Parts: sequence; structure tokens; C-alpha cells
Amino acid sequence: MTEREKLCLREWLQHKSAKEIAADLGISHHAVEKRLKMARTKLGATSSLEAARMLREAEGYGQTVAQSPDLVSDALPPHPVVTRLAVLGVTIMILVGAIVLGSLLQPAAFSQSANNQLAGLPGEQVSTPGLVPNAGTEAALRRLVAGLANGSPDYDKLSPQFAEIVRRDLPMTHGLFSSMGELKSVTFRGRGPMGDDIYNLAFAKGGVIMSAVLDADGRMAGGILQPAGPPGR
Repeated sequence: MTEREKLCLREWLQHKSAKEIAADLGISHHAVEKRLKMARTKLGATSSLEAARMLREAEGYGQTVAQSPDLVSDALPPHPVVTRLAVLGVTIMILVGAIVLGSLLQPAAFSQSANNQLAGLPGEQVSTPGLVPNAGTEAALRRLVAGLANGSPDYDKLSPQFAEIVRRDLPMTHGLFSSMGELKSVTFRGRGPMGDDIYNLAFAKGGVIMSAVLDADGRMAGGILQPAGPPGR
């Protein structure tokens, strides 16, 4: 990656918005978003937070990230406890930012971008299986999935930052969830290292692994999203 992309990722790790980073660097927030997007593409990350953490790990272990030029991004500062995307990227889950699954069964996350991959499977990051889920995380996931499937997420139930990620990626996520049909079951798997509750979601035509973390107001603030294999698996 270029030094400009790395600089934006380092700023992103400090939970700054694209506008704040732009002000710090004396550039437009569009330029910041372009650099973050290119960084995600180069690293195969599903969200800017995921890319930033990959860079931090690479630099922390004396590794180098391959170099190339700049381009576009979509970045929003994640909640401090948002899982890797998720954000889809949201990120999150979150939500999240990064989604094609099913025929479309490529790993993705909130704040996701199609064709990007998570650095590890949610199953690999469940650190404390056997716990009961945090109150409200299953309901938050079900509500978000229903909203993505019908194309009308309840943004008031999401943190402002995660809501923007979900809104931005809706054209991809709506197609994904509407194509998988009815949600059949939601099964708690355990808790990830960032405090997110991880679930298996089984649909009529596919499955995903999703996680959710809530903010202090009980709103979904992010999570991961990744294929879980064919139904019944």
C-alpha cells in the first residue's frame, strides 16, 4: 500500500471519521474515502476497520504490506467494540465495509465491499463459547436481517455510524438477504474477542455467520457477516 493509504488506516484505528481524518491531513473527505477503499481492496479486507487492524498487525510483527497506488473508500468510524468488518464494516456487521454471498457465497462483513475477505473466520475468533448471549443481540440481528431483506432497515435501531454503513451498502446486502429466503433459525455460537455475540443464521437457501455488538443505548453498533455453508450444515 501507499504511505497515504497507511496513514488513513492508522487514523481510522483512532476511531476518527473520514471528515476528521481529512481535516487532520488537509485533504477532502472524498480523498480519504478513496484511500481507505483502495487499502481495503489491496488487503482483501471487508471493512476499513479490518484493513486498519491488518496493517497494525503487519507493522507490529515486522511485516510489510504490498505497495500500489490510491483509489476510493467508504469509511465510517466504528464503535470501539465493533468486531473486525464489521463492518459490515457491520464491520458490523459491522455492520460492515463489504457483500456478495451465495452464488454470492464469498466471505463478507458489515461495512463490507463485494469480493473482500475477512482475515479470519468468525468461528476462529469465538473466544468464550458456552456463554449466554448479551441481552438484545439476537433481536438486533433478526431486526437488521429482516430490514435488509425487505430493503428498509430500521436505522433508528442502529448507531449513527453503523447506520450510515448499512445505508451505504444496502444495494448489496438487500440482494443478498432477499435471495436467501426465510430465516429459519438463529443459534448462538459464543463471544468474539471484541465482545461481540456470534450467531449461526440458517435461511431457506443458505446460511451466514453474523455477530452483533450493541452500544450503550442498546443500538446495534457493528458486527461481522460471513457465509456459513449450505442449509443444514
